[in-house]
Amino acid sequence: MREQELEDFYQLNSSYYLKIQERPPKSNLIDFLFYFFVLVLIVLGIKLTVFDYNFFKSISEGNYYYNILFFPPRGNIFTSDGKVIAQNIPSFDLVIDLVLMRKDKNLFNQTIEFLEKVEIVPNVITKEKIEEELTKKNQILIRNIDQATGIVIKNRDLPSLIVVDSFQRFYPYSEVFSHLLGYPSFEKNLRGVSGLERTYDDYLVGEIGFKKYLRDARGVILKEVEKKEALEGKNLITTIDFKLQNLVFKKIKENLEKLNLKKAAALFIDDQGKILAMASFPSFDNNIFTKTILSKEEKEKIKKILEDKNSVLLNRVISGLYAPGSIVKPVVAIAGLENKKITPQEEIYSPGYLRVQNPYTKEVFLFKDWKVHGWTNLFKAIRDSVNVYFYTLGERIGYETLMNYYEKLDFNKLSNIDTFGEKEGILKRKEKYFLGDIYNISIGQGEIAITPLRMALLAQALGLNKILKPYLVEKIIDSNGKVIFENKPQVIKENIFQQEELRIVQKAMNEMATFGFGGLFKDLPLKVAGKTGTPEVSKNVFNGIFIGYFPYEKPKYFFVMLVEEAPLFSITASRILHDILKDGIEMGIFKDL
Repeated sequence: MREQELEDFYQLNSSYYLKIQERPPKSNLIDFLFYFFVLVLIVLGIKLTVFDYNFFKSISEGNYYYNILFFPPRGNIFTSDGKVIAQNIPSFDLVIDLVLMRKDKNLFNQTIEFLEKVEIVPNVITKEKIEEELTKKNQILIRNIDQATGIVIKNRDLPSLIVVDSFQRFYPYSEVFSHLLGYPSFEKNLRGVSGLERTYDDYLVGEIGFKKYLRDARGVILKEVEKKEALEGKNLITTIDFKLQNLVFKKIKENLEKLNLKKAAALFIDDQGKILAMASFPSFDNNIFTKTILSKEEKEKIKKILEDKNSVLLNRVISGLYAPGSIVKPVVAIAGLENKKITPQEEIYSPGYLRVQNPYTKEVFLFKDWKVHGWTNLFKAIRDSVNVYFYTLGERIGYETLMNYYEKLDFNKLSNIDTFGEKEGILKRKEKYFLGDIYNISIGQGEIAITPLRMALLAQALGLNKILKPYLVEKIIDSNGKVIFENKPQVIKENIFQQEELRIVQKAMNEMATFGFGGLFKDLPLKVAGKTGTPEVSKNVFNGIFIGYFPYEKPKYFFVMLVEEAPLFSITASRILHDILKDGIEMGIFKDL
């Protein structure tokens, strides 16, 4: 039995041995991968312990990573005829390294002393503010250091102060375009705060770049770790005609100075909705608001602008609200014709006033005309702006119907022009109204106030029988000229009036411009249609307004001129408009006439 067991054991193990011998040999690839992995571990170990020893030692001794931002130039802004009206000039940004300053008290004191010397402390930032940020941040960024100051800081070579190449916004024709363009403010990290600079800021600003450095405890750059290039902003091509804008600005300025007046607004818009010129007075130098370091004189200049009672920064064209006065009389005339309340030939007598008695108090009110006009038909009423005619016509039409016409013209709505700051008009419809309310709204006074922009759109409605959305930017392009965005004409309303009645009123507006007030526009080589307005803003204080369009036969250009607190009967607004049209025609500004 014992022998049999041994024999079975040997047979079993022999079979196992033979099976082992039959297995295939190990792969050479596996051996190679094993030894290669071991070799990589050995190399990395040598690198970390020998070659990178100083690097990791320096980290443990206070080295740190540091980001420097690089701000791109803002996109340029051009007029429709290619003139640059907003551009960039070289400047510097200053980075204050708070990491070094909180480690080294002596460096902190040296830095503060030097910043006081170059007037950054306390003019731009106070010592107290730097101390406050010392434990919260790694750096403070100050934008737009002028070149002279930047060079002085570079030469001082303090490790806590890093000077970076940058750009400053510059407006070569600042006062002419100030309200239209607006400005970016250093207080907002050079983001746009008004005008086109604000509306299109996301396009203009570009993309910020950066470099990430490793610096040692003394501020020395050991190596650049990472970087991203800054991308410049996109360019705006506006609808503004450079020659017309300059002409409008020049003529308004000359006339205001002659009459010792300060405030005015003007706008030209074409039959596609393009704004060709926009001016608001008083104007200002918007370059001063892009600076970081200001002289004593510049500080005084800014203070004067901000405290001026004439609201210098207000863009009156889109943000000023004014009673329209007699410029609404063509609308009242159309309402009368369309509702069969008057015929063009019917005459109404104007003795120079209308007397109205309060039915409750018996108090008598006089609604005055500006003179005794006698018998007046529709053409004479618009030509000579006869108040009594429109008081009477307004009473026939009725309060609700008149308000409906004003609402149809969007007096109480925004035009949605593509610039910041437009104000919505005021048109308060009363639930309970009196005859005096009807008289007031019939001559554009009372609970009505609209912007000069809306007045120009009224001229457009009277000329074209439609309203187009106004716009200032034609297109946006990148640095290679590729079009990113393009505005297109957009009709907001059309067929506002019945065409036959509109033609009658257009004829009356042409007669007003040709024969009214001494035939002011008679000497021009084309026909103009227009309407004056002189709403009273306080006792014996009036605003002078003139709206209209040309050519009369085929309206293409529409305008408004408003002069605040103008002498009564001075026809200041009309006179300025006449001079602009006369010179503009001679200069070839107005095309396709």
